[in-house]
Amino acid sequence: MDGWRGGAILVVVLHNAGAVLYGGATLPVAIAHIVLTSGWVGVQLFFVLSGFLITGILLDSQKHPAYFKNFYIRRTLRIFPLYYGFLAITLLVVPAVSGPSAWAESTRADGLWYWLYLSNWTPLLESGVNGLQHLWSLGAEEQFYLVWPALVLVSGRRFPLVALGIVFAAPAIRIGMFVAGFDLDYMYQFTVARADAFAVGALMAVTVRRPDWTRVVWLRRRVLFAGVSAGLTVVLVLSRGFAQYSPPVLLVGQSLICIWFGLAMLSSLSPHGRIERGIASLLTSVWLRGLGKYSYAIYVLHFPLHALMRSRVASFVQDAGPGTQLAMTFGYASAVLAASTAMALASWHLYEKHFLALKSRWAPRP
Repeated sequence: MDGWRGGAILVVVLHNAGAVLYGGATLPVAIAHIVLTSGWVGVQLFFVLSGFLITGILLDSQKHPAYFKNFYIRRTLRIFPLYYGFLAITLLVVPAVSGPSAWAESTRADGLWYWLYLSNWTPLLESGVNGLQHLWSLGAEEQFYLVWPALVLVSGRRFPLVALGIVFAAPAIRIGMFVAGFDLDYMYQFTVARADAFAVGALMAVTVRRPDWTRVVWLRRRVLFAGVSAGLTVVLVLSRGFAQYSPPVLLVGQSLICIWFGLAMLSSLSPHGRIERGIASLLTSVWLRGLGKYSYAIYVLHFPLHALMRSRVASFVQDAGPGTQLAMTFGYASAVLAASTAMALASWHLYEKHFLALKSRWAPRP
């Protein structure tokens, strides 16, 4: 799972930092632009992973008397220290020392949405703080954590059917919002419209725990994988890429890619064929697992670094020749990844791990 996390954060950083490269006249630049703009799927992978891991924890502890208490204490110790420490520096310290500015004013006007984990609602309100746009996904995850434990417990043996219903309901909700004329940003960030990714991960967690679902999903995974891959190919052709706001991608492609990720993740857990074993070998590599271990802090810290530098770097990239554009773009993305990884390492060893050490004391895992 750390390997999957590492792959997800690598794709996300390339996607965001790669925004300095615009579509060009040459074929290599155009292809690189399409690949980089498709990197939003890294967040989709994070959502599938959350659904898989969180649902697994909940299923394994359903009968524990401290079911809710242990879950929320452990989640709080993992998520809150870094998130709120980052917000305190960004929304309180930096505006105080930087002096009056339009950006500092936006932190005062819109900061409450971030403190409450509601920043994924800001597109509807046409507000937000520059450099913190990426925190919408953490808001969506936190809202998922609020309702999912109760849903798993209440639905009991029927939970897989509930999750399957969510997989079908989410694209229907997106289609309805699209027809109603909702803002594309809001459709992309709205938690309910992205719930299919969490539900797919949840179904994968059920599949490795219940024989009836093992027969339904695991034994048919290759047929399912082929069908989903065919659907993704159609979406790719219709949208000429996999850009996040392309209607075919936004309405249907989101669901297809999360199912694709879920099946691939499931196959990597028990690899049988040569391709599956190759993927599993890559996912257990030291460097990818290392990225995965620190992926949370890398995600939180990489985007503000990019926001500080992107306009200046973009002007240099656009003035360069095609070959140099590609080299500069991937060099810049590598620099952002290296800097954010270094900061994440420092955050983990100096700050985060001391809170994580309290998990076993306050909420022992059954």
